[in-house]
Amino acid sequence: MRMPRPGDKRADRRRRRGYSLVEVAIASGILVSVLGAFVAALEGSSQSLATGCAKGLASARLEQALHRLEADCREASQSLITRNVDGLPVGQCAIALPCARDSEGSFHVTSSFQTAWQGVIVYCPYVTAEGVTQLRRYVYYSTSYSFPFTFVGSPPVTSESIMLQDALGCSLEIDRQHGNTSLPVGERFTVVCPGLIEWDIVPGALTTVSLNAGCGSRRGLSTQAEGIRYVAHRN
Repeated sequence: MRMPRPGDKRADRRRRRGYSLVEVAIASGILVSVLGAFVAALEGSSQSLATGCAKGLASARLEQALHRLEADCREASQSLITRNVDGLPVGQCAIALPCARDSEGSFHVTSSFQTAWQGVIVYCPYVTAEGVTQLRRYVYYSTSYSFPFTFVGSPPVTSESIMLQDALGCSLEIDRQHGNTSLPVGERFTVVCPGLIEWDIVPGALTTVSLNAGCGSRRGLSTQAEGIRYVAHRN
């Protein structure tokens, strides 16, 4: 039979005694430190991911809006693009320009291969009930319009409407909220750029289009994207 050694008795007493308060406190402190470092690293990664997603979305919106603006301006004559800032915040504007495409998207020319205008396009900012500023695109189809359009009224752009008049005095009032109600629902206007901050257009031989848009994330973070295009006109 094996006789217990003095060291075995001391170890057996420690096992029966359990852990001391000091040992528990030290172990808890180490655990809290490890968990805190893990949470901090996870928080930093999550914030970086949210910022990256917001920046990517803002850039995508910006590129899509600039592409649409560039396409419309390229097909219009620069001398027929009308710009207005009355009634709008600083850094924003409204424009009216002719459109040679019909409601089906077909481009029209006359028998002498001159551009046959099919309607007028208007770009103007709009603020939703939630306080989000959008750049909206409105289209009114009619081959009877005489260009250029001018913005009329005092001011010509209000929170509810836009007042236009063509070269022969024909008036056109645009409902900024509802757009062209003669078109099917969903086509009455297009939100070209939600999260609009600033935008401008300077007609010329090379028309300059600049745009600044922002985007927020679910974590309350926000980011901005800016872009510019120089458009050469086909007409």
